[in-house]
Amino acid sequence: SADSDSHIGAIQALSELLCEEDVLAALLAAKSEKELADIIARA
Repeated sequence: SADSDSHIGAIQALSELLCEEDVLAALLAAKSEKELADIIARA
């Protein structure tokens, strides 16, 4: 179904995001939910 496909796509995108060392370091250093959201939006 489309919903499960979008879920799989989101997991794949998250996995790729977490494989980027600079992005992962920024996520781990984030001090607020807004910082996390900003980092994810930029990546």
